[in-house]
Amino acid sequence: DPYDNFNLCNNNNSLQGVIDAAAAGGTVTVLAGTYNETITIDKSLTLTGSGSVTGGVVIAADDITINGLSLSGAPSQKETVIFVDGSAVRDNVTISNCTIDGESTGKFAFYGSNALTGDLTFDGNTIKNISTWYVIDNTGSSAAANALDNVVFSNNTLENVSGSIAFRGLQSDPMTSAKINGNTANYSGTLTNFWAFVEVDNAEHVEAIGNEVHGLKGLEGSVSWERQQVFQFWSQAGPWSVDIHDNDLSGNEIGIAIATGGAFFTPTGSIYDNDLSDNVNAITAELWAPDDGNCGDDPGSMVNAENNYFGNVVLDYKFHFAPEFSALLNLGYDKS
Repeated sequence: DPYDNFNLCNNNNSLQGVIDAAAAGGTVTVLAGTYNETITIDKSLTLTGSGSVTGGVVIAADDITINGLSLSGAPSQKETVIFVDGSAVRDNVTISNCTIDGESTGKFAFYGSNALTGDLTFDGNTIKNISTWYVIDNTGSSAAANALDNVVFSNNTLENVSGSIAFRGLQSDPMTSAKINGNTANYSGTLTNFWAFVEVDNAEHVEAIGNEVHGLKGLEGSVSWERQQVFQFWSQAGPWSVDIHDNDLSGNEIGIAIATGGAFFTPTGSIYDNDLSDNVNAITAELWAPDDGNCGDDPGSMVNAENNYFGNVVLDYKFHFAPEFSALLNLGYDKS
């Protein structure tokens, strides 16, 4: 019988063959099984199912969704499980309910090649065994060259990960929103040299709700801006706001870090009902630019930071602020 399990003639159950045969805009149901191949998705397509792809994934089109698959290995272009082909700009990518396994061999989970626009969504994934500096990087460790519209990073679990997640917006055309909600990560107190669980920059609104992150620590006594923050948020794009609440960020080096001063805009919004206990610094807001005496390019309104729990944080180390930011922070009272 020349027909395979996908009912394709002489395809030999190749997942790439199914992708090639699918119509743009359609859905491919991936049958259970292991596919020892690299797949290239070069048309608008949804892949959903329960199969395991062991050679990595190349995203080479707009409007791509990958749902429910186990992904490992790497394509030839880059040591990353999922690689965005940067030969053209790619619009709208969703990765949901997948297991992304870096196999502790120095691979990224996702590398965006500075070639993404539209919406970028990671929801309900397990991301594990990532041993490199980055877990997810939309720009290739540089300033954004293309404008994302919205980022959603929600309900993901990180296991045995030793790198940062970075979502960078275009300074001249910032993201409308970045939502970092309901994620779980436990770094088990391992000393690390990467800088943040999640970095977001140049978004008009940043939301971080219901995350649970523990054990993100660097060298003992290190509280420098560039290391070991759960959240690192900043914008040089214009006025922006934050909504950071109901997170359990206990037992880390720094809970929440926000850049201020010089070219950095100071946010408005709220930081409340967070557990920031047992951190070296609970909340930091520091200057990355020379102190020009101004509160960023736009001081905005006061940030409401009431009703956070600081627990065993020594009083002098609850906050590490540039002076102009502390004047705009309404601490109210804490629940320590």
